[in-house]
Amino acid sequence: MTVSRQDFFELLKKTARIRQWKTGSPGYKKAAERLAGFWSALMTGNKRYRNNALQAHIKLDEWLQYWSDFVMAAYDEGDFPVKSCHRIAPVSYAWHTNFLEFLFELMDVSGDGVIDKSEFTNCFAEFSLSPEECGKAFDEMSKDGEIKKDEFAKLWYQYLTSTEESDPGNSLLGKLYTPAE
Repeated sequence: MTVSRQDFFELLKKTARIRQWKTGSPGYKKAAERLAGFWSALMTGNKRYRNNALQAHIKLDEWLQYWSDFVMAAYDEGDFPVKSCHRIAPVSYAWHTNFLEFLFELMDVSGDGVIDKSEFTNCFAEFSLSPEECGKAFDEMSKDGEIKKDEFAKLWYQYLTSTEESDPGNSLLGKLYTPAE
């Protein structure tokens, strides 16, 4: 199993459906540029690819190690978002701040600066999550029926770093599933 540029293209197609953009529309083009930039930054900024510039995918174990390093860098910095890490080799995480903004904007279809339950549910329906599951996840995370950008960033950080299954951030991408023992 790998993560490839094609996975980011699939995200672009889902984004276009969520936002109701036609191929070639200004919103579609902007999203395509942003996602291509994320992929490029991920490939060039990850220590795993400094010796193999031609590798066009990330193996699952490398992807998991990348995120593990990101989490450890966040712990080391005591802050979020982390821009870089020098634990083993220089790794740039600068793209991550823009990716987080992209995710928030994807869900905030109205552009009012908050994600409401309807926006959250409609977004994740595109990723095959049930409306009931989305509603429950949203209720676990939201304050006053909405999620503001700064709250979203905290939930994302919690999603990436939490060791407690019950933490609200673990509902950010739907129900957290753990392997059967």
